[in-house]
Amino acid sequence: MFTSGIVSVGQGWKIALYFTGSWHAGENIADVLKQRRAELPSPIRICANSFDYLVELQRHAKELAACPTEWMPWNYRKPLAQNVPHPDLAEL
Repeated sequence: MFTSGIVSVGQGWKIALYFTGSWHAGENIADVLKQRRAELPSPIRICANSFDYLVELQRHAKELAACPTEWMPWNYRKPLAQNVPHPDLAEL
């Protein structure tokens, strides 16, 4: 079983789509992208080990709440590598 996700951000809106199936995640995404309008800019593709990512989000819930932008799929390993509490957590 594989899970794929797409996040689309525009002016004033955000949409997140997740879907699970027996096809590899890349095949799922390819099928979705075939339905995009040709004039749209190329999408940015970001991959993460979904299970590892979700586990780390649960383990670091306070840090996530304090600074969610540091815990996006493309940069969540950075605060893990630093192993330094976020300054906003000093009062927690």
